[in-house]
Amino acid sequence: MNRKKFQQFVEDKKTMPGMLPLVHTTPCDTFLDVIDAGELTPSYCEHFKRDLLYLFFGRPAYRVQESATHNLTFNWPFVFLIDPNKLTDIHRIYPFDTGAFFLGIYSRFFSKRAKEADFRLPGDLAYAEKVASIFYGGPKGYFNARSGICPNIGLTDFEAQGIHELSKLPPFASFGSNEIKRDERSTAIEIQIANSLDLRDVVVKILVPEPFITDEVFLSAVKKHDLQDRVGDFNIVGFHEGNSWIGQIYQATSDAFKELGYFDE
Repeated sequence: MNRKKFQQFVEDKKTMPGMLPLVHTTPCDTFLDVIDAGELTPSYCEHFKRDLLYLFFGRPAYRVQESATHNLTFNWPFVFLIDPNKLTDIHRIYPFDTGAFFLGIYSRFFSKRAKEADFRLPGDLAYAEKVASIFYGGPKGYFNARSGICPNIGLTDFEAQGIHELSKLPPFASFGSNEIKRDERSTAIEIQIANSLDLRDVVVKILVPEPFITDEVFLSAVKKHDLQDRVGDFNIVGFHEGNSWIGQIYQATSDAFKELGYFDE
């Protein structure tokens, strides 16, 4: 069977180009290591059996680890927005978060015979642009996960059919109390990088929890790599659970995209 069928489906569609920054979100304890080193580095992936750095095309898709209290700052999210024009060596692209695919979270959308290779796209961001255009009408629709698009999908384009159905459903929808709930990562386009990225070369914005804006440890770290002018913030609401902060992060990311000119009509 042709395992590049989804790639061929994407290539065959006429789309309007629309680029977005790439996004890497990490908890505070990891962020401090990253900012100290001045680079994002790949780490070993059990699924792909190699070192990889994971980014998402245009979305700060992320879920915090459960902790005893939201005041434990080790788990607060930090967001890197990365200039897509600065990446020259992308390993692979997928139309969803592959971690959830390997966990079987998309099992209702694809054949039991489906493999990750069926959805694998070459390391060219034009493919990410095309996926966003085909299933969401462009970068803004993709960012907001509003799919009113009805692409012409053939009867044997099984992979595209599943991706289309995923794009139409609310990201937190589940089909039973025993199923793991999806989140917005299920429709976030995954970008895999196999090499380190120097923050000074690739980062256009760092979005951090508002209390860190005046924290001396944080300020010293960003000044070390001359990144202090690229910092933005989002609000932390202490009586909300950690996962509810994602709305604040999306708003800050949207504002940054507008500032950088990515949502220009």
